[in-house]
Amino acid sequence: MPDSLIIRDNALSLDRRDAVSRPSSFDPTTLTVEATIASATPVPRHDERGAFLEVLDAAGLDLEGSRGASALDAHRQDGVAAILGTLDAVRIDGTNVIGTIRLSARPELAATVDDIRNGIVSNVSVGYQVEDWRESVDAQGKRTKTAVKWRIREVSFVPVGADPNARTRSLDSRATINRAIRQLGERANLAQPVIDDLIDRGASLEDARGAVLDRFIQLGDSSIMTAHNAQTIDNPANQTRAIEGALYARMTGTAPIDQARPYMHGTLIDLMRDTLAGGGHRMRDSNPAAVLEAAMSTRAGLHSTSDFPTIMNNVMGRRLGELFRAAESGASAVVATGTARDFRPITEARLSSFPSLEQVGEGGEITSGTLDDAGEALVIATYARQIGVTFQVLVNDDLGGIERSIRDIAFATAQLKAKLIVAALAASLKDGNPLFHSTHKNLASPATALADTSLETALLAMAKQTPPGSADVLGLTPSILLVRNELDIKARKLLATISPTTTDDVNVFAGQLTLKVEPRLATATEWYLFCSPTTYPAIRFLTLQGFEAPRFETNVEFNRLGSSYRVHWHVGAGPVDHRGAYMNAGAS
Repeated sequence: MPDSLIIRDNALSLDRRDAVSRPSSFDPTTLTVEATIASATPVPRHDERGAFLEVLDAAGLDLEGSRGASALDAHRQDGVAAILGTLDAVRIDGTNVIGTIRLSARPELAATVDDIRNGIVSNVSVGYQVEDWRESVDAQGKRTKTAVKWRIREVSFVPVGADPNARTRSLDSRATINRAIRQLGERANLAQPVIDDLIDRGASLEDARGAVLDRFIQLGDSSIMTAHNAQTIDNPANQTRAIEGALYARMTGTAPIDQARPYMHGTLIDLMRDTLAGGGHRMRDSNPAAVLEAAMSTRAGLHSTSDFPTIMNNVMGRRLGELFRAAESGASAVVATGTARDFRPITEARLSSFPSLEQVGEGGEITSGTLDDAGEALVIATYARQIGVTFQVLVNDDLGGIERSIRDIAFATAQLKAKLIVAALAASLKDGNPLFHSTHKNLASPATALADTSLETALLAMAKQTPPGSADVLGLTPSILLVRNELDIKARKLLATISPTTTDDVNVFAGQLTLKVEPRLATATEWYLFCSPTTYPAIRFLTLQGFEAPRFETNVEFNRLGSSYRVHWHVGAGPVDHRGAYMNAGAS
């Protein structure tokens, strides 16, 4: 259920997150500044259930719905005087959300704008509305809520940020400085060895400008070079975003952002040539092989003259994330998720016994349960595959072929997750018995076909489950019915909502259970009930911390003509408690 906005005295109640401004991107001509306004960094929060970590998934941001949001003074919503500017543009850079904020030219804001220009006001906080959450619990029981569908409603400049990482950060990375030095040197007709020397010794942009000034003095040249506008395509950063937007739009068949339109009809080789030029390297050789080699030359010992590897990595990684989420099957719905810090086995701590709460008299002793390592051990492993993109595919501009390969990868990674979960259904617990076993009172005997009577038996068995060391019932109520495709239609009919004419016609299962279909279950007749994985999980799916989704990366060690990429994921799954699930092997 999407979160609703709470309106009080015309003020929106929004979640807020500190961000990192980048004042070195300030453009005095357009009064714009660029900021990292959201990242995947977990932020501690509280709700009615207690503490949790909140994560913003950049891939789930509604970019179009976020553009045009107001830039405010410390989240003030008490009038238009609090508006400092507007969010002109929003883009995704890996797991970060980058925004371009255009500040107001109102005279009364001149001092504030000047402080932003000089980095004195450097903290930024974002107000956002979340429409869809994904919740997970790690092996230590810590909750994480990930915003998977959200949009920015306002961005504020604030005096103090709660996030210790919310601090001023410069745009002047080495690669950016190198590109600027090349462009400056070429415009000033500096000899190539001079440009190379400035880059090799890590000279600053000021050093490069000094070299240009020295040349002008030597030649008696008083001409003035005009720098490009930070908002135009000849700015390398804007060009990179534009080309990335064009490739994504062409790959997905969606409408491009305005900046991307000039690049919508260029071939991959054309776009490589453009990024080379944007990096200050103009190709004299128009041969596609020469362009490809120069554009992909990110190996050790070579200057990076092109952003094209990063552009392709970002576009393909973004598309992989979208297709992976779409390809996930029914098995994903029944597991709790968690993260592991390393590859060592993880044992979930749990109460070995916890009797019912007891009345304690004045001065009476409180009995206790024991939290120990009686839980189940879980491990993760690494799964990876390298993908080669041939020279022919790149020259032929076969974006459709590249997109199809990403689609295959997405389904392969979704299949891996489903297979691990299905394997966990048949795995054994620490007591030596399978997850579903007569001693666990969660296995139908004899097996019966899916029907209202067998469902009733399963519901009763789950309600009678008891906690460790106690005879008191837990009263568990399942929320998910999992079947293979062969039982899909039968299950739909069994759970369908009808308009009864008599009490005997009432479908008591309607609305109580959500149907999930998993084609990889072992047999066509078996069916399962699961409690919600956020309340009483039976299976946990683990990922390595920082690798919650499949990771798509450029492999810079190219050994053939073309390019190469790799996908890797560090994951595992296993049963953690038999009480939250029930199995019936079914019958024909």
